[in-house]
Amino acid sequence: ANSKRTQKKKKKKNCGKMDPTRRLLLSGALMFLLALILAVPPFVYQVPNPRYMRTFHIEGVTNGVWLYALAFMWPHLNLGAIEQLLLEVCMHIGTWTNFLPWAICGYTGANLNGEFSPGMDTGSPSPPGTEIYAQGLFYSLVACTITAILAAALTVLGLIRAAPIDRTNRKQE
Repeated sequence: ANSKRTQKKKKKKNCGKMDPTRRLLLSGALMFLLALILAVPPFVYQVPNPRYMRTFHIEGVTNGVWLYALAFMWPHLNLGAIEQLLLEVCMHIGTWTNFLPWAICGYTGANLNGEFSPGMDTGSPSPPGTEIYAQGLFYSLVACTITAILAAALTVLGLIRAAPIDRTNRKQE
């Protein structure tokens, strides 16, 4: 009877804690879901800037998959505790700063207008008062780039340091 109580206490104690793999999977699943729901075609064409909503959809799907991929690689990475923390933080910051600002600009009508990025000029001016969103998008993309490069470099480092996968214990099919 005592061991059952101890097990229940342990379960309750760890209930709110998640390991990095689960956090990465949850973050990826949430991003993937938002990318699918908020970019449904009837809604996309009702917002002031549908081009940015399509970008939001593509970024959400690809960044969600990148979070999934890292979650599945996580047990194979050979990184120290600080490197693991830095990798996880960079992944969350990098993927979410490459995702949410597109929706904000899509729904508000804010447009980069070639001011910060010539390739993203939609040809229509931003509505008055939305310039701050366009600037935020630009700076979030800078943050995304820096953190994505750090995350990719740490992932490569962790994979290089990792021990070879032992294939001798695989079940015969």
